[in-house]
Amino acid sequence: MGDEEKIDYFDGLHTQLPALRILVVDDIEQNTELLSLLLSRDHHAVTKASNGLEAIDTFIQHDFDVILMDIHMPECDGIEASIKIREIEKQQRLKNIPIIALTASVLQQDKLLAKKAGMNGFANKPIDINQLNQEIAQVLGLGVSKEIEIAQTDPNAKHIDFKKGLALWGSKCKQLTEITKFIKNNDKRFDTLLNEPQLNTQNSYSLIHTLKGIAGNLGLIALMRLLSNLEQAIKQDEDVDNILQSIKAELAVISQLLTTKECDQPNKPESKNNVVSIDELTELCKALYDSAQNAELNDNALTNLQKFSSDPFSDDIAAIADAFDEFDFENAILKLDALLKKLNDI
Repeated sequence: MGDEEKIDYFDGLHTQLPALRILVVDDIEQNTELLSLLLSRDHHAVTKASNGLEAIDTFIQHDFDVILMDIHMPECDGIEASIKIREIEKQQRLKNIPIIALTASVLQQDKLLAKKAGMNGFANKPIDINQLNQEIAQVLGLGVSKEIEIAQTDPNAKHIDFKKGLALWGSKCKQLTEITKFIKNNDKRFDTLLNEPQLNTQNSYSLIHTLKGIAGNLGLIALMRLLSNLEQAIKQDEDVDNILQSIKAELAVISQLLTTKECDQPNKPESKNNVVSIDELTELCKALYDSAQNAELNDNALTNLQKFSSDPFSDDIAAIADAFDEFDFENAILKLDALLKKLNDI
């Protein structure tokens, strides 16, 4: 596996926060994915919810040390969800769980609403892991000794900041995968944005706000800057035609870059007709199981395991690799346990 596939780059982001149970609530997949990746590397147990209603249900069923709550979400936003959670805590005489608002908004009105809803702190979007860790430490009354700030890290980057992406996502390949998802999943949103005759509406403003935050998390520096310029131009009632054309051109550049920048995949051995060594496969699974319990990745063991990606275990091994790729160690343990049981029955 190439160096860009290593996850050691996350080591610089570790803090001295204790392992926490954290509920992450955001309707944007890339946001929950990134937060899960970063927080899992610090041995936190992360549970995800995609809207306020899911957050309330999950809060009722599980115990958490802190909740990271996006403010702007469909169905039930972060303000409503926080109010409901505080009501439940009061009714059941439960200790208040700190709730940190996730927001790209700098509006004092949003911060005031969040405080009135019972939220305890604020974290920036795009994600600044240092600021987030500091905020978690503050609301929990803890201290963080190590400070790492991830701003734009490559001053020469014009369209995609791969150094920032590496620090956030752990590998260039993972960053490119998430950018591809972002472009594909938001095609209609960008089409609406570029062809909307009236952009000075709350829906348009929220759309720009959301897209700007995701672009920042993905290291799409030029696109984020253009969306920020669009946001400011709308507020100041300025002409936005040139900015919209620039956004359209930037999306075309990003799509072109995605076709030329390929991910290095692990070298797969030539197909073999010989019988798979069950003993070797079992040992690799046990090694990965032990590392997953410590929220760590045994890179050599995973690479060797993927060499056995042939029937009848290809689906199992692919699922295990996906779990580790997402740094979802809890899921990896479940998948490994299932495969070990299959191997034991042979």
